[in-house]
Amino acid sequence: MPEFASGGLRGFDGGVHPFTKLPLPVNPALEGKSVDPNTVNIRHLLTHTSGLAPWRPTYLLHPIPLPDQPDPVPPHIRHASVIASVCASPFVDYPGNTVRYSDLGFMLLGECVQRLTELPLDAAVNERIAKPLGLATLTYNPLQNSFSPVNIAPTEYDFVWRLRRCWGEVDDENACGMGGIAGHAGLYAAALDIATFGEAWRTRNSQLGISEAVWVEATRYQAGTDDLRGLGWKIYEEAVDPEEPQPLPEASSRSGIPSGYFGHTGFTGTSLRIDLKRGITIACLTNRVYYGRDPQGIEAFRIALHALFT
Repeated sequence: MPEFASGGLRGFDGGVHPFTKLPLPVNPALEGKSVDPNTVNIRHLLTHTSGLAPWRPTYLLHPIPLPDQPDPVPPHIRHASVIASVCASPFVDYPGNTVRYSDLGFMLLGECVQRLTELPLDAAVNERIAKPLGLATLTYNPLQNSFSPVNIAPTEYDFVWRLRRCWGEVDDENACGMGGIAGHAGLYAAALDIATFGEAWRTRNSQLGISEAVWVEATRYQAGTDDLRGLGWKIYEEAVDPEEPQPLPEASSRSGIPSGYFGHTGFTGTSLRIDLKRGITIACLTNRVYYGRDPQGIEAFRIALHALFT
């Protein structure tokens, strides 16, 4: 992405935590130093090792969109201005140095998908994933794509920016500020379609359009990360105690195929776990942020849910 490097060397700042929105301190060892954005690659983005901040309030660049009315700001303007803002932002660490979950990195991945496919992100998801796998409910902006709110779980009340309950519009502010279509948030689907997607990964379905080598690389522990990341996936080992799931030990994860399971979680209370050992996929969609963003309880719930299938 030429824009990412166009600003020359970048300095460091502390960024903001993506969920609490609290400032993150600057590492004193990085003060006065800089990094070359050309050193960031797609692997860094997929493993959250890009050195980008977890979060910045890019949603403030444009007026608040209304879910049931035409947007006065064209979608391509929203998208382009946010990507430009991300590309101009400082780093919080050197690329490849540590895992720091970054919404900004996945926002850039969405831009990468657009450039590689030469399609808008929502069209690329539809053409490359939804249609081949028959995922009829997989969509961005469901209210604009003929889905009724009665079939959509409402999420939180936004007391800060939108001043309304999110219902049929993406919960994440930055994704909403991009017109509801972003690389890090915004996709809607029924649980069955999420499970179907997971099963396609578990069975290495050819309709995914990825090679065996890519599947293996995506689902193995990526050496150099300080927690257990595949390419876009979180990797785990089977828990000895179902209430304390343990990540894969480094030694057992270098074979290329995880011995336990891999998956991903979503901030609003969603999760997908693909269990290779038992041959099952568990998709769970909740709206746990309905009463607010306090994460207490969701991890215990997920552990209890997964324990039912052991």
